[in-house]
Amino acid sequence: MTRYLNNIKPDGKNKGWSNITVQRLLASEIHLGYITYGKTRSKRGQVELVPEEERIKSWEHMKS
Repeated sequence: MTRYLNNIKPDGKNKGWSNITVQRLLASEIHLGYITYGKTRSKRGQVELVPEEERIKSWEHMKS
């Protein structure tokens, strides 16, 4: 896939795609169409990360 992407450089200025960049894009939940709600919460002015299992993941925005 990286060879294909590197062959289609529209402006000629692109440094090219690396394997790790493509791998991260394909594994990224946002690029797969998920939206995650509730990643953080605040208590008494302190922001904390919410554990993964308590977060809400949705595809609902993709249905319309």
